[in-house]
Amino acid sequence: MSELFNLVPEFEYIEQDNYKTYRTEFRAGTVQTRAAWPKPKRTFTLRWDAALTNEKEYAIGFFRDQVGSAGAFEYTPQDPLPPPVRPGDPGTQAQTVASYGSRVYFYQTTWHTAIGETTPSATNSIALNADTLFTLKPIKFPRGAIKCGIYVDTDEITQLQFESAVDGSTWVEPDISGFGSGLLLGDGPPTINTATETVLVHLLEDSFEWAKVSPVSYRMVMTFEEII
Repeated sequence: MSELFNLVPEFEYIEQDNYKTYRTEFRAGTVQTRAAWPKPKRTFTLRWDAALTNEKEYAIGFFRDQVGSAGAFEYTPQDPLPPPVRPGDPGTQAQTVASYGSRVYFYQTTWHTAIGETTPSATNSIALNADTLFTLKPIKFPRGAIKCGIYVDTDEITQLQFESAVDGSTWVEPDISGFGSGLLLGDGPPTINTATETVLVHLLEDSFEWAKVSPVSYRMVMTFEEII
């Protein structure tokens, strides 16, 4: 089964990484354990402080058969992907076509998921000498990101220059003759983070609990495990 299911708990949402481990036997009989990196399983715990009776009944009905990989469904976590912790690694490259003068550029980056885009990283700046082009290599894509957005301008109100779906690639400022810089006119970065993602999960066995807290409401807890 595959169904998009976006729960909105009233009380608390917790995400946690559960690291797989491998065990290697040695002749001396010792065991070495190491984490499986870089994609550990995640668990998502949802808690309601006061779910109404109809919410409880709907959740029980939906999750009755969602235990194990055969009951997998697509889950949208409450928290969107956070923006990049820094915009990346800047650099310069020799200019060959035209002669741009010395200048200062401000730059930011964002992440894209299949659903939306994060707000930008912090803004950094770089001073460029004449006859050089600006280059920027964004940091490594986090889990859930499918591409990055690169925003650059001559002031702190940056504009979109490029979007890349290739992790580890370096953007190079266009070498365009007859312009004061090689920057393009584009949109500014988002002001609202819409970079949510969908995760394939299943309900952990015996992890659905509820207790009655009033004649018409319940406290509910359930935990999903990511399927990877």
